[in-house]
Amino acid sequence: MNREKFGFLPMPGSKTRGTGMLFARDGAVTADFSDLAKNHCCATMLLNYCRLLEDRGRLPKELSALSDRELFSRIHRFVPNGPILTLRRRAPRLFARLAIPAKAVRLPLFFGTPAHEKAEVLAQCVQVRKNPAALLVAAGPLSWHWILAVGSGRTRDKSLLYVVTGWHRKVMCYVPDAGCHILAAWELSSSASFTSASSS
Repeated sequence: MNREKFGFLPMPGSKTRGTGMLFARDGAVTADFSDLAKNHCCATMLLNYCRLLEDRGRLPKELSALSDRELFSRIHRFVPNGPILTLRRRAPRLFARLAIPAKAVRLPLFFGTPAHEKAEVLAQCVQVRKNPAALLVAAGPLSWHWILAVGSGRTRDKSLLYVVTGWHRKVMCYVPDAGCHILAAWELSSSASFTSASSS
């Protein structure tokens, strides 16, 4: 897969207005688990989400104590080798079986949604509600990838998302529908009061 086609860029400089990012550590990347799985970007994205929950004190202690490889192996049981095209069933099953207090809710974004509307919906998710979003993006008919949106910002003329790509350890910058297109998005939210996961 040609990663350059996806258009992920290093974080921009001081001319960007942005919000505090939800993710404050280096991310896991698919190469960390290439001996355990293949086409596993969705499982890697969910591992990074679990680490975000850990930073918020909302990941079960048993899971927090695991190494990335151990946690990935548990996630991979429920989110196997891809391509994975939806979180509709897999995310609720994963969250319920691992007792993760989270849910995944489909956002009203589709391939044909204008880019500025995608940016607005995702900014509300990550900036206002402080929830990351799982994005399925495509740079071509068979070039799909899962990323985690963890912040938003603006340059003078562009809306930006800050994303954990699963290919770069540092958070990267992504202009919605520049390079790759957003096919679908799920808001990932957590609460200590959740007893089970749900999805729509």
